[in-house]
Amino acid sequence: MQLLTALEDLTIFSCGELRLSESDMQGLSNLRRLSLGSLPKLLEIPQGLQQAAGTLKSLYVGHCVGLAALPEWLGDFTSLQRLTLCDCPNLTSLPESMRRLTALKELHIIKCPELSRRCKQGGEDWPNVAHVSGQSDQIDESTSDTGTDLEPQDDPFRGLITCTKITTHHGPHNPSWTGTKVALPNSRDGTG
Repeated sequence: MQLLTALEDLTIFSCGELRLSESDMQGLSNLRRLSLGSLPKLLEIPQGLQQAAGTLKSLYVGHCVGLAALPEWLGDFTSLQRLTLCDCPNLTSLPESMRRLTALKELHIIKCPELSRRCKQGGEDWPNVAHVSGQSDQIDESTSDTGTDLEPQDDPFRGLITCTKITTHHGPHNPSWTGTKVALPNSRDGTG
């Protein structure tokens, strides 16, 4: 990925065997949005992502059962405005460096019961997130835990208003939206 210096939006979704190394994501110095979803072998956020510390505005991490911690260097992401953590059951705390994320406007913690508990007012991680005005924690035990139930705010297609073409590549565990027709209201061909 080192040659993709102009890349602004990256989604890696439903790649069951993908293992990201520390050096992966190096060179993504203009990255604005990153979505990592349904990656069971993701154990940590690649250190190479640090090169996007000044540009990344939105980070979604969902259905990554192997992820146990967010890196302390996450606090260097001074442009980060939205962080969504969804169904990462082993992610049970946030780094203290979250306090430095002064641009963070939205923090969504969904189906991460222990993390939600710790981030509530009075919880162990409350001091790390108290400065975020748009916080939400959503724990819905009635939905399945297969990693295929997307809440509207988790939708990886959200915000693709000007998108004219979507191509999906995924591994053996297809998300439930695979094969679903997606209407894009501003598509150039006028069909959406």
